[in-house]
Amino acid sequence: ALDLSLNVMTLMALSLSTGLVIADAIVVLESIYRKIEAGEDAMSAAQRGSREVGLAVVSTTLAVCAVFVSIAFMRSVIGRYFYEFGVAVTVAVCVSIIVAFTLTPMLASRMLRPSTEPGRLFQLFERALHALDSGYRWLLVRSLRHKGVTVAVGVAAVLGGCGVASTLP
Repeated sequence: ALDLSLNVMTLMALSLSTGLVIADAIVVLESIYRKIEAGEDAMSAAQRGSREVGLAVVSTTLAVCAVFVSIAFMRSVIGRYFYEFGVAVTVAVCVSIIVAFTLTPMLASRMLRPSTEPGRLFQLFERALHALDSGYRWLLVRSLRHKGVTVAVGVAAVLGGCGVASTLP
């Protein structure tokens, strides 16, 4: 039964660290692509883009590692139970930074090209975000013009939320 729980903890750690693992590569890739869009050739964009965000990626990765390594070294019963969790997340994040600084720039230098024309999906999202921005501006202008009504709606929402929360078991 103990081995099963340790495997479940490791799998849980790996599934939760998926977002952390790809975050490093996304930051590096975005920096490289920005350089390519600015007109640099792909090879120099990969080198300069990686170097530009290197300190930020390393520092965030080390901060995450520090948090999860401390979980691995807890001495209590809970600490022993979460040992595999902390080690698995730490190892996954450390591997991700290696991939972000080696494989990601190499693949980006070979595969990324500046886009010439936005695709349909981009145009759809662009229109949706523009509509959302216009609606927010409209609502914000009206809210600032009618401050008393805005405050009254906010107070009513808080009181209504408290009323609903008091009926919940």
